[in-house]
Amino acid sequence: MTENSTRFEMKRGVKVFSDHSIVESKKAQDNFIAMIEDAEDLGCEQALNKHDHNVEYLTDETRAKYIDFIKIEDSDVVLEIGASMGQHTRLIAKKCNKLEALEVVPEQAMFAKLWCEQSGSNNVCFSAGGASGYLPYESNTFNLVIMNYVLEWSASRADVNPEIFHLRLLSEIQRILRPGGRMFVSTKNRYSLRIVLGGMDEHLGIRFGNALPRVMGRLFSSSQHPDEPKGYLHSRKKFEKLISKAGFSDLQAILFFPDARNPAFVEYFDVEGMKKLSSIRVGNLTKKDKLFTKLPAFLKKNVAASHAYLARKQ
Repeated sequence: MTENSTRFEMKRGVKVFSDHSIVESKKAQDNFIAMIEDAEDLGCEQALNKHDHNVEYLTDETRAKYIDFIKIEDSDVVLEIGASMGQHTRLIAKKCNKLEALEVVPEQAMFAKLWCEQSGSNNVCFSAGGASGYLPYESNTFNLVIMNYVLEWSASRADVNPEIFHLRLLSEIQRILRPGGRMFVSTKNRYSLRIVLGGMDEHLGIRFGNALPRVMGRLFSSSQHPDEPKGYLHSRKKFEKLISKAGFSDLQAILFFPDARNPAFVEYFDVEGMKKLSSIRVGNLTKKDKLFTKLPAFLKKNVAASHAYLARKQ
């Protein structure tokens, strides 16, 4: 925690810290404010529909299967990093005693606050900040920290190497957890089967994307998408090393299939989980997903679409 990460002003009930991020353009910011005002008058889901703003993605609760899987206790004090529009915040809040929700963009945090209030979740405090990789919370505060599909984008505007930034953020999570506290983290896999076989990597905007050597991937991406933020993915081995280096132990890998964004299946990535995966029947699988189910277990871990872990503070 730094001095800059503790200075804030209140806007629409949200603590806005100095290390927040701004919306990409004035037009986008105006659209957000208009949507917030409509949410106050019409309700959040109606406002999303009116503005055609990622409606299916934000309202599909099947994307939040991890919430039940990680077994939140009703006495837990929880931090959600990357609350976005509040699509999962309002669901997490119903499971715990108190929830802090941190979102880097103030307008998104303001919308999320409204959605929680309209959903009857009044045990949530909202903040906007964290773009520095430092977290505006005291040490030993939380029982559980949730960071779902956030890490890959977190360093996109940082002025340091993404690996340094990611280690900083994971170390900050370790600091603010109580002894024995847990972290749930999920992110996309640099070497997922889809990307390795030439699929589009939205984090770099090119085929093969993060699976390419780092310099080559950045060079091609910057030439084709010079002004877009760049996401940064890790291999499984590198990601596990970062989590351990940040001070976590008892790493439990979780398999989301086909991936953590659209999970039809959630189990621990162990022998039992592999047996269950081989016996399930999921319709409308892509050829790549069908191929994945046929791979040996040691390969599955390395080419899964997502990395997801429960880890404990030492």
